[in-house]
Amino acid sequence: MPKDTVYYELLEACTDGQCPICLLTSSHVAQMMKGFLYSSVTDPSRREKIKRQHGFCGFHSRQLLELGDPLAHAILYSDLLNQAIKELDSGRKGALKVYEGQEHCLFCETAEDCERLYLPAFLEGFAHTEFAESYQAGGMLCLPHLAKIAALAGRQHGRQAVFERLKDATAAHYQRLNHDLLEIQRKHDYRFQGEAWTDSEREAWKKVVSLFNDQTGLRR
Repeated sequence: MPKDTVYYELLEACTDGQCPICLLTSSHVAQMMKGFLYSSVTDPSRREKIKRQHGFCGFHSRQLLELGDPLAHAILYSDLLNQAIKELDSGRKGALKVYEGQEHCLFCETAEDCERLYLPAFLEGFAHTEFAESYQAGGMLCLPHLAKIAALAGRQHGRQAVFERLKDATAAHYQRLNHDLLEIQRKHDYRFQGEAWTDSEREAWKKVVSLFNDQTGLRR
């Protein structure tokens, strides 16, 4: 595989025991959100699409809210609220069903595009010694993305052996993380409460949540 920009993006994202695919996808979505709030919120076609989708999924709506911008939110949600009022007034059976839960939104589409780019690139990248060593030193795929790469490897000729090496490297990361979790439990015992926590132990209980729930917002 030629070592293109995507290869080096993933290589550099293998850091701090994070899932590189989550890290890059979340970064791209955050950049899109900032650009959206700055320049696209008054775009009529974009606002119509948001209305058709009945807003944003819960994950990305909270992420957008954290960026602030009261004016942009007032514009967007006035549209959505007017739409909801009309649906209430319509008397149409099932008109409110869409509000039981929003599963897909504009920013989910961006996250999906990122995954389609990064998942196969990661699998191909791991075939390179440089990439594999970087991952072993600093990266840790979350379980949802590991599962997606497993499925991808199963569909591609000659990639199963690469995935087996990736699986072994990832399992080793998981074992080290589990060791930290067990140490947290042990150090809560009154007999060992005086022992100092390591840096990795202080982060382990938060990191393991991200391991089971990828940070892109696509799996809820």
